[in-house]
Amino acid sequence: MTLTKTLLATAISAAALMAATSAGAATYLFNATGTNFSASGTFTTSDTALANGGFTITNTTGTVSLNGNNSFSITGPTTYASADNVLFVNRPAQYLSFDGTSFTASNGTSVNLYYTGGYQYIRSTGNGNPQALTSFTITPAVAAVPETATWGMMILGFGMIGAAARSRKAKTTVKFA
Repeated sequence: MTLTKTLLATAISAAALMAATSAGAATYLFNATGTNFSASGTFTTSDTALANGGFTITNTTGTVSLNGNNSFSITGPTTYASADNVLFVNRPAQYLSFDGTSFTASNGTSVNLYYTGGYQYIRSTGNGNPQALTSFTITPAVAAVPETATWGMMILGFGMIGAAARSRKAKTTVKFA
């Protein structure tokens, strides 16, 4: 393969990789505790920011314990208590919107976590009275594996280095004294 064909193939590959979009949906770990309440799990957000700068929570997984009872699985986001399921990120700290996020536990209880007056609160269908959370954290989950586009660009770079090294016309001369 000539150098021209190699460079052309490299340029086409690079254009295809640049056209590939990265995975925009992000995952955040959450942990919430309060009086007779605990929940932990993950929020998965959309890849497109809303006009207010937040991201829609598209999936919620984890476990929740209400009133000191057994733990129940979180089955997904809902609109209980008019929750808009918006998470604000890329700020000094991640936080929920005023309407918060809601999810359903496997025992059928709906739970709403929300932010108002500088505090995080919880309410549920079992107890509609808001309770302040004693601890609530949301942290980004770290991806353990680079995205496909990253791997592609790395392989492409090694290929270009190999093509450049192969195309060199090194002239070797041997002289005997």
